[in-house]
Amino acid sequence: MRIRKIATQLANAVLRPLGGEVVRAGLVGARADEINALRAELAARQAALELETDRAADDAVQTALALAPERLPTLRPETTPLAAAIEAAPRPEPRAIFTLNGQLLPCWQDSDVGLYDDWLLHPRNYPVYFALFQQLSAGRASLRLLEIGVRTGYLGATFAQAVSVPGYYVGVDPNQYMANGLDFAAATFRRLREARPGFDYALWEGFSWRRSTQKSLEHCGPYDLVHIDGDHSLTGKLVDLDLARRVLMPGGLVLVDDFDHHPPVAEAIRRAMALGWYRRCTYLATMRGLALLEP
Repeated sequence: MRIRKIATQLANAVLRPLGGEVVRAGLVGARADEINALRAELAARQAALELETDRAADDAVQTALALAPERLPTLRPETTPLAAAIEAAPRPEPRAIFTLNGQLLPCWQDSDVGLYDDWLLHPRNYPVYFALFQQLSAGRASLRLLEIGVRTGYLGATFAQAVSVPGYYVGVDPNQYMANGLDFAAATFRRLREARPGFDYALWEGFSWRRSTQKSLEHCGPYDLVHIDGDHSLTGKLVDLDLARRVLMPGGLVLVDDFDHHPPVAEAIRRAMALGWYRRCTYLATMRGLALLEP
């Protein structure tokens, strides 16, 4: 009887991830062919379903890439009352955002100070994001943010420090752009969670274009906000814009960094809007330009 029970457990260990289950398996020798046949059938069905889903996502991006230039709209990002409110709001100094109880958070890397265009200490970078998150959290019960491109957790820390309601942060990053970046992010978020019980987080190491990563992000969603700051190629931005619209909850916003800094960013947005992925593009005057997209 114990052998039968063990056989059932082994069969279910194989079948449950594929969507199947057996109530009771016979002795392995007597039922192996039947179990293997069922396993193969379920695996084939699962593979076909995943292939169909992958093809739909790939087709959307390929359609966007194939658009003729004359079909692309001219972007005239609007300013909004939100932008005016952020301009009027007091904003902390950059270093203060990444300080907790008198100590710099682990996300802070001295090697980033003065890097490129001094983005870490620029007054129109993270302080503007801080004011944005404050404004967006006002009057809400909670706020959920997905970030594509984590680095060491600067934006997640800004989010945790700024929101006035329970905040949940999910970040995905291949952890290749900066060695051990996700380790610094995790250490940062652990400290912030201890100090701010309403804050929680999850981190995924992986590329946002992988279907396995996308499914994990979908299962954790939907999100009020999606911040896109990952792959800056045209194709990479389109993949992330397609993913963002699928995991965003109604009324949510997609924040796309580097609007003024990397030409493929604006082009990807133009292509996404030409296909109706997003209906409105507004603009926030950050250091590198931030586009706010509404599906």
